[in-house]
Amino acid sequence: MDLREVILFVDDMEKALDFYVGKLGLRLRNFHSVQEASKSPWVELESGTTRLDLHKSNEAPKVRKVGLVFIVPQITKSREVLVARGIEFGEIREIAPGILECAASDPFGNQVSLIQLTALHPEGRSRSA
Repeated sequence: MDLREVILFVDDMEKALDFYVGKLGLRLRNFHSVQEASKSPWVELESGTTRLDLHKSNEAPKVRKVGLVFIVPQITKSREVLVARGIEFGEIREIAPGILECAASDPFGNQVSLIQLTALHPEGRSRSA
């Protein structure tokens, strides 16, 4: 099984695009208008092998929140770039042996984490070899 798509429902598409494309740097793959979708517009964003779809929701925001995790090769550099773009990330911390993490929130309260797998982590060893 391979996860290829994550759908995130947002109540403000402009704010969502500013955060995920403008600040986080994901690539816009496709935009579907109301006429094409027949319900509400959505956009497809590319991020490695998994696609993030932002769907416009006209309903009141629900309590449910999600967490998005992005694996990066150099967490310090990635954090610096994103902080310069206006995203408020917490400090980098080791959450388990070989796993460095820092987190922020998107405009809707969803957690966005950066993860670096170091040489102490089994998957990190193969990346650094």
